[in-house]
Parts: sequence; C-alpha cells; structure tokens
Amino acid sequence: MMDRSVSLALRASLLYAVCAGVWVFASGFLLDLVLTDPDVIVRMELFKGLVFVLVTSTLLYVLLRSWQERQLEAEGADSQTWEHEVRRPATVGLIAVIMTLVLLAPLMGIVVKKIHGPQLEREARDTLQAITQLKLRQVQQWLDERRADALTLTTHEAFVDQVAQLQSPEQAVQQPARLEDVTNRLAGVREHYRYAGIAILSEEGEGVLQLGRMATPPQVDAQLLEQAVRQGQMVQGLTRIDGMASPQYLDLVTPILKSLEEGVEHVGFLVMRAEVDRFLSPLLGVWSSASQSGDMLLLQAHDDDGWRVVYPPRHEAPPQPIPGLHDLVGNDTWLWASQEVPGTDWLLLARSPRDEIFASLQVLVFWVSAITLGAVAVIAAALMWVWRQQGRLQRLALRAQRVASEQAAADALRESEARYRALFQNNHSVMLLIKPEDGHIVDANPAACDFYGWDRDTLCAMRIMDINQLEAEQVKAEMASARERSIKFFLFPHRLADGSIRHVEVYSGPIQFQGQTLLYSIIHDVTQRIEAERKLRHSERLMQMAGTLARMGGWMADLGSETVEWSDEVCRIHDLEPGSGVSIEQALAFYMPGDRRRMEEVFRRCANMGEPFDEEMRICTARGREIWVRAMGVAVQGEGGRITHVQGAFQDITDRKRAEESLRQWSTVFRATSEGVMITDAKGEILAVNQAFTHITGYEQHEVTGKNPRVLKSGRHQPLFYRRLWDAISLSGFWRGELWNRRKSGAIYPQWTVINAVRDESGVLSHFIGVFSDVSDLKDSQDQIERLAHRDPLTNLPNRLLFRTRLEQALASAKRGQSGGLSVLLVDLDGFKHINDSLGIRVGDELLYEVAERFGSVMKDDEVLARLGSDEFAVMVPGENGQQCRADLVAEAIRQVVEAPVRIADRDIFITTSIGIASFPRDAHDAEELMQFSDAAMHHAKEQGGNVYFHYTEDLTDHARDRVTLSSELRHALDSNQLLLHFQPQVDLIDGSVVGLEALVRWRHPEQGMIPPNRFIPIAEETGLILPLGRWVLRQACLQARHWAAQGLEFGTIAVNVSGIQVQRSDMVQTVADALQESGLDSSLLELEVTESFVMDRRQGPSAFLGELKAMGVQLAVDDFGTGYSSLSYLKDLPFDVLKIDQSFIRGLPENQRDMAIARAVNTLGAHLGMEVLAEGVETTEHQEALLDMGCHRAQGYLFSRPVPAEEIPAILRARCRAHSPS
Repeated sequence: MMDRSVSLALRASLLYAVCAGVWVFASGFLLDLVLTDPDVIVRMELFKGLVFVLVTSTLLYVLLRSWQERQLEAEGADSQTWEHEVRRPATVGLIAVIMTLVLLAPLMGIVVKKIHGPQLEREARDTLQAITQLKLRQVQQWLDERRADALTLTTHEAFVDQVAQLQSPEQAVQQPARLEDVTNRLAGVREHYRYAGIAILSEEGEGVLQLGRMATPPQVDAQLLEQAVRQGQMVQGLTRIDGMASPQYLDLVTPILKSLEEGVEHVGFLVMRAEVDRFLSPLLGVWSSASQSGDMLLLQAHDDDGWRVVYPPRHEAPPQPIPGLHDLVGNDTWLWASQEVPGTDWLLLARSPRDEIFASLQVLVFWVSAITLGAVAVIAAALMWVWRQQGRLQRLALRAQRVASEQAAADALRESEARYRALFQNNHSVMLLIKPEDGHIVDANPAACDFYGWDRDTLCAMRIMDINQLEAEQVKAEMASARERSIKFFLFPHRLADGSIRHVEVYSGPIQFQGQTLLYSIIHDVTQRIEAERKLRHSERLMQMAGTLARMGGWMADLGSETVEWSDEVCRIHDLEPGSGVSIEQALAFYMPGDRRRMEEVFRRCANMGEPFDEEMRICTARGREIWVRAMGVAVQGEGGRITHVQGAFQDITDRKRAEESLRQWSTVFRATSEGVMITDAKGEILAVNQAFTHITGYEQHEVTGKNPRVLKSGRHQPLFYRRLWDAISLSGFWRGELWNRRKSGAIYPQWTVINAVRDESGVLSHFIGVFSDVSDLKDSQDQIERLAHRDPLTNLPNRLLFRTRLEQALASAKRGQSGGLSVLLVDLDGFKHINDSLGIRVGDELLYEVAERFGSVMKDDEVLARLGSDEFAVMVPGENGQQCRADLVAEAIRQVVEAPVRIADRDIFITTSIGIASFPRDAHDAEELMQFSDAAMHHAKEQGGNVYFHYTEDLTDHARDRVTLSSELRHALDSNQLLLHFQPQVDLIDGSVVGLEALVRWRHPEQGMIPPNRFIPIAEETGLILPLGRWVLRQACLQARHWAAQGLEFGTIAVNVSGIQVQRSDMVQTVADALQESGLDSSLLELEVTESFVMDRRQGPSAFLGELKAMGVQLAVDDFGTGYSSLSYLKDLPFDVLKIDQSFIRGLPENQRDMAIARAVNTLGAHLGMEVLAEGVETTEHQEALLDMGCHRAQGYLFSRPVPAEEIPAILRARCRAHSPS
C-alpha cells in the first residue's frame, strides 16, 4: 500500500513538473516571438505567471477534495485501497487532460508563427534582393560614367605627352604653356562633372598639378596608387582631407600610360575626387520599399575581413573600418541582401528591421493564443463538472460489489490451495516451484526429493542454477521465456546429489501463489531416450556416409503388397527424387531388355526358395541414362518361416565398368602397336614395355624392368637438352621431339618420342608413359636429300637456293612486323683466283673450308652464312629496322678473321675480303634487290682495293667516281708537293710555355683549294696511300724539328699521329728509325700518337710494337683517350708517356658535370700511372681554369693557337718564351 502511494505521488509530481516546464518554455518562447518591447514583455510575463498560478491552484483544490472524499467514505484499509485503485487513474487522467489543454494556448501561437513567419521572411528577402539588383545597376552605370571621364583624358595622346613633359627637366622652357593647357583641360572636366577636386600625380605619387578640394601636396592613399598600376585601370577608394571631419570623398585614380614601340610607359596618375554624399545620395538615398526603416549601404573591402562604409557617409576622421557584416545587420535584428559591384571591391547591402516586417504576424499570434486560452478555460470547467458527477455514481456501484467480491475471492483461494497441495504432494512426476527473479527453489514434491537425492529442506535452500548445468545467464533467459509463456518445453542437463548428470525434459509456466508469481516445473528423466537417439543418429550418419562413398544404397521389397522401398542413394541412382516408392514390376522395368529376364528369374528364386543373388546388369534411369549396376538380395522370413520380404543393396558400377573396358582396349593397343611403349613410375623406374620396344631396342622386358630409361642413353645429347626436356614435362605435362638413343647392340639411332606425365585424381604424379618410333631410315633419306638440295658439298654451308629461301622467309616475317629489318652481306675473297690457279684446286678447296670455318666463328645463331659459289659467300644478319650496327660489326669481324694467314701444305697464305652490304627496308624490299644491291656494293669495295666493306647507296656511282678521282689526285699530290704540315702548340697551363708541337697534314689542291683531312685521310687508309703519306709526314716533321733545334728554339717534342694501317701493312719501327736517321733528330724529341682503339686491339700486337719504339727513346702518347673501350689492366702494362683527353670531353667544361667527372677521372688515372695528361680542344679561359682546378697542366687548342704553318712557329715560341721568363 505504501509503495503504491509513493508511486502515485511520484507520478503526480513528475506530471506537474513536465507540464509546468512546458508552459514556462512555450509561453516564454511565444512572448519572444510576438513582443519586442521589453516593458510589455515584463508585464506579460507577470500576467502568464498569474494565469499559471490560478490554473494550478484550481487543480490542486480538485485533487485534495477528491482525496478527502475517498478518505471519509472508506470503511477499512482494504476497501480504501480497492476503491483508490479504481479512482486514481480517472483523477490523474483528468488533471493531465486539463494541463494539456492549457498548453494549447502557447503552442497554437508557436504553430502560427512557424507557418507564416518563413513565408513573410522569404517575401521580405525577395524584395530586398530586387532592390539590391536595381541599385547595383545604377551604381555600375555611375562608375562607367566616371571611367569614361577618366579615359577621355588618359587616352588622349596629346594630353599624355603634356603630362609627361611637365615632369621632364629638359622641357623647362615650355612648362608654363603646357601647365596652363593641362590646367584648363582639367578645370573643364571638374566643372562639367562637378568633381570636388582633380589632380595629376607623378609616377612616384608626388603632386604635379591639383585643382579644387585637393590638399597640397595631394593626399592620395599609396595602396590605391599601387592598385591602379597593378590593374592598369581606374580604381576607387575613400578618403578625407586632413583637418576636416566632413564631408567624405571618393578618390577615382586612373594610371596615365604612354604607348611606345617597345611597350607602355607609366607617366603618372589622374586623380578625380568626388563628394560621396552628392554623387551617391540620388542613387542610394531613395528607398523604394514598403518598409519605413530600411536603408541602403555601399561598403568597401578593407584589409582581409573588414569593411568601410562608402555610403551613407560617416563623419569620423578618418572613417573607421567595420570588422564584419554582422556589425551592420546583427544576428536577428535586420533582414538583408547584398551584391558585389563587379570590377570593384565594393559591396551593395540593403537591410530592413525584422520587427517592422513581423509586426502584423505578432498581432495575429497574440489573438490566436488569447482565443485558444479562453476556449481551454471553458472546456476545462465542463470537464470538471462531468468528472465530479461520474465520481459519485462510481463510488455507489463500487460499494455494492465490494462485499460480494471479497467473499467469493476468499472461498476460491482456500479451494485452490487445497487442490494444489494435494496435486503437488501426491504427483509421481518431479515438480518444483521456483522464483523467476533469482531462481530460488520455493518448494519441491517428494518425487523431486527422490529423483535428485536431496531432502525437501536442502532443495528449498538451493537455486535452480545449482542443479541446471547451463550457464547462469542462459538459465535466467530460459526462466524469463517460461514466465512470458513464449516457451513451455525445455531440455536441460541436471546434476543429482551423487554428482551424475541426467538429461531432463521440463514443462514450465507461470503460476500465482500467495500473491506472487512463481514458475512451476514438471520434470521427466529422458537420459536413456537421448542416449538412444544419439547412437541411432551416429549409426545412420555412418551408414549414409558409407553408402555415399561407395555409391551404394539399400532396398526392401514387400512380397505381400508387391511394393519396393528404396533408400535415397538408390533413388538417386535411378534419377528419382528421394523417398520415391515403386512397385516390384516398376522396379524391374528399369532393367535393359537383355538383362530384365535374368533379373526377374533371380528375384523369383530368392522370393520363392530363398536363394541370394549378386548380379551386374544394365538399367535405363528415369532420365534415359544407361548405366551399370550391381544388385544384391537376400530373403527375409517372417513368422512361421515364410518368406515375406526380399532386401539387399544396390550400387552404381558404371565407372568401374568403363575403366575395365578401357583397360582391355589399352591392353590390346599396348600389345599390338608397332610403336615402342615404355611405362615408368614417378621415380622413373621402368614398369612395363611392349613387344615393339623389344623389337626396336633389342631389350626384353625382364632386362629393363626396374631400371631407369637412361640405359638407352646414347651420350649424343648435352645435359642441357635433358633439362629442357624435363622442364617441358613439368610445365605442360608432356614433351615430343627427336631423341637419339642406343640399342642393346650399341648402335645409335634416332627416334621420334612423345613422353606424357600421368597424374592421379588428386593431381599427384603417378607414372610416365613414353611412346616412340624408329626414324633412322627417314632421317637418313632426309639428310641426304637436304644435303644435295640445299648444302654446299665442300663447306656444308647453305647453298644459293637455301640462302634465298631463308632470306625470303626472313623478309616475309619482317614485313609482317614480327621482326625488325635485316641486312645481306656479300663477301668475296680478294685474289682467290690467283691462289687457285697457282697452288691448285685442292689448296683452294682447303682455303675455302678454312675461311668458311672462320666466318662461322663470328656468326650468331640467328645469322645465316652461305656459300653461293666459287669464292663468293653471303651472310644474312637480322636486326632492328633502320639500324646497321650489327651488319657493320659482322663485316668488320669477317674482314679481320681472314687477315691472319692460313697454313696449308707448310705455307702461309694471306687473303683479304671485299664486302658489300644492302639492308631492308632502307635499300631494297625483296630478295632479288637485296642480292643485286649488295653485289654492287661488294664490287665497289673491290674497286677500292679490297679488304673493306661498303653499304649500298643510291649515289654509289657518283660517290665512287669522286673517291676514285680524289684517290688518283692524292697520289699525284704526294709527287707534286701539294701537301704541307701545320703545327699546333701544346702549352703548359701554369707558366704558358710551349711543351710540344703536333704535326698536322694539309692538302693545298690547285683547283679545290684547301681540302680538309677528314676527306682525304679515310681515302688514304682505304686505298693504302696512308703508307706513303704517313712516311712523308713523319719524315717532314723530323726534318722540321731538327731545323728548329739547330736554331736553338725550345719546342718540347714534335708529335706525329700514326695510323693503325701503317702498323699493320708496313714495318713501322723501321720507318721511324729511317726518319730519325735521315733527319738527325734526337729520338727523345719525337712523340708518336696512336689511337685508343688501336691500342686496345690486342690482335694488332701493339705491345711488342710499342716496346720496340720505346727502346729507341721515342715518346709515346695515347690519342683520343676515352672514346674507345679501354682495358685498364692492359693499359697499365703499356709504355706510354702521355695520355690525351679527347676534345669531346673538354667542350662541356665546366657546366657539364658528366664531362667534368670523366676529365677528372682521366687526369687522376694518368697521374697514378705516371703519365703526363694533355687536354685537346681547349678554346676558352673557363676550360683552362677547370683543367687547372682538377690538376691538369698541359693543353692544346684554339685558346692558345690554331694550327699554323711552320714559318709562324718561331715567333710563337719566342713570344711564349718571353711571356714566362723572369723579368
């Protein structure tokens, strides 16, 4: 009773608090929406508070009066409680209804405000936006007019020139006249457009001329001037004249620009000052809106986030910026709209007070709220009267029912408790009463005590969680389900007093007992049933698994009903749904016609005489599949020994039958095939071979069983061949190809072999099967035909026919884009006919064979070498389109490999080659043209003296004629003294002294003038004229050096270049010795320069050659170092004195870091090898300084002197000597 009173009081208090809070907040919010005057708001707050006190006082009176009446009418505690429980909901509900009705007054006002307020605000904002758009167009028009005023002056060329001249000191004489002219022009503009002032400023912003309200000097914002220059057009900004509090002015600043040929020159500024109030009031002062308090503002951006008011003018000096727009429009004080003025930093803002816009809405809200409050008061009074009348009638009815109800309840309770006790105590089922809140056992019947093994007192002291073996939380969840009647039956594991666990089935539900809700539980022990079901499920699962794995099912035929029951697996075999039932006749109909009669017979004997059967037959399933099955059956006897059923098993054996058939077929093939068959296990040990294997190899099966197939290995294949074979089998599972094996007799034979890897169902390798056939006869025939048709009998190289075929195939592939271009090299042996004629055909054949071997040694696998006939060979070189590098390399390699003598019949035979090259697609597009053009190029090479190679060109004839002419004239030049030597000094970079002279040959042609060396030196090398030319240069250089030495001139050493051909084709050591002896020159003054490529070509034997020269005392230098492929380990052992850095690495110094790195590396290398390092091609002082920084002290180049005739050298030497001698 006390708990219910407290609960009632709490709910009433909460109701009052909620309603009061809603009233306070809603009414206060409504007043804020409707009223703006603070005094009126205060008075209305007092009034709504009095209204709330009146309403709550009335409700409190009604509540106390009702409670007092119930206290007086109650005759006892029980009746009071019962009647109070009936009346209480009506009282509380009435109070809630009345308080809710009271809240309708402010809520109605809020609803009206929320519905109509946004609409009024949108309309007002649209009006403000329209006004802003209108004023924006007017302001833009005014600014355009001002720009036009400014452009009238600043674009007038005469005016601009006058402004510029006013600032020029050179024009001082004419300044007064110009000043008067400019002043008149500006005065006219100011008076016509009513500007407050106008001024001309210099480029630096200093006053040149000012009129009107302009200070002296004019005060113009420097930032405004910078902005005008940056934008190149008129800009505007606020200003005030110092000392004046008003009015506010707007400066319009325009840059004055003068056009020149090279661009535009800035000569000053035009400043027009307008009074803000005079110009902008007619535009912005007129307010075209129903609002009486709205206004229009023109703002200018200030710094990053501030604004200055341009209009209406503000009278503080200077005008202070406004931090943000919220200072002008507030948060909720104004409604406003704004537009940026294009091309300026102005913002146009229209605003109107919110209070003025929402005045009509506030009146509407007030009257709606007042009318609603009046209506609520009338309704509440009516409800109070009806409630009191109903209360009187209800109390009368309740008094009449009270006595009868209490008597009936007491009788029913006594009877119910007696029945329960008798049922509970005498029931043989285990029964418990449990508190659902905590699981406490309230009562247990004798059967429960016997089952669990505890007495009643012990059980009643326990909780159900002590017995139930589930988790406590799960037990509580199940009790909640039972209490809510969502679940009635449960299966739990319960613990007995002896510790054993029993599976129990529990029926549980709620029951009211002695004023509280309990759970009754009826418990049955189902442990044996659970265990039996578990074993049955396990057995069925094992049987089903076994049947599925073996594809075997069970069946049983009832002879009485003539029906057959099939397991799911048997149904699946017959392509029927699981659980399908058929008759005996229908089951027999599935068998194929040839097997059905046999099945009918064995089934009848089993059913009649009890004979079991096990048959393999064919059936046609429900889907029309023909499969093999195994049917097994036994008879089942009923009472009296009579056979009542036939049952058995049914298995799909189709796969097994197919495997057996396949095995029989393969066995026949294995025995009868003419190809050898060998089967090995995964380790490669032979398991079986067929008769053809024995016929081909000579080995019987017992001789190779258990052995590895390598017993047949011939030794003809390299290990790489077998690795690739097994790699192919590992990747693709098979290999096919030609294999050479050895018979039992020892004979080697070719066989065409196919090897397959066999894997089981799980993918694991299990066997290898090899099938092969002897192709010895075929191989012999093919080889013979191939040799006769496509091979040269002497060299075994492809002949002309095979070469032509392969060339056409390569061309077709190249044209399809599958490869790049290709080149054809035609090689002819120079002087072979003479050798053949003089030494005989046998020697000629041996020479051709040896030359073919040498040619083949420089070929790649994809390059084709062929002998076309006699001493003519051809080479096909595939390569990238447009690149002939590989063709050149092959040609040079061929040329070099034949230079070594061929030893035949105790004599050395020397021979050279002439090579012509034609390329696809540059020169030709078919095989015929390639052969023709390469032949032309080859003959051109022969014409040049042989031992060279040439590429075919379209102007080959003209070029050949020119080279032949130049070669002939070069021979004549040697005899007619047309050649001369020039010398280029080599200097010490530290003191500038000459440390050497390099001799350079020049050709003064009587008709063509000076011919550069790069034209005639290559011809001399190709034609062999380099030999007499080189001897002439060496002799003349030594004679000239001896002459200078006799005059006492110090020139260091005389450097002479030596060609590799001179070394190859002449006794160069003897030539040098002869020159030194003839001239009488000291050998230490002679320096011979050889190229890096010649030094690194070890086939030329430079080591011995250089050693002999060094023994004579001659200085040796490596020329063009860095442009070849040097082996440092080889270079370090050669006796060189000087290392010359090629000029290609000097040109980029010092800017090119890579050239710097190479030059520094060469210099360091030379220093560590004990050689002097000399740089070629030094042309600038930057080159010289960079070389000095890295430690290189010797150089030659145009910076010091060009190559000059011998007559000019003494003067250079004397000048250099004086320059570095001490004074």
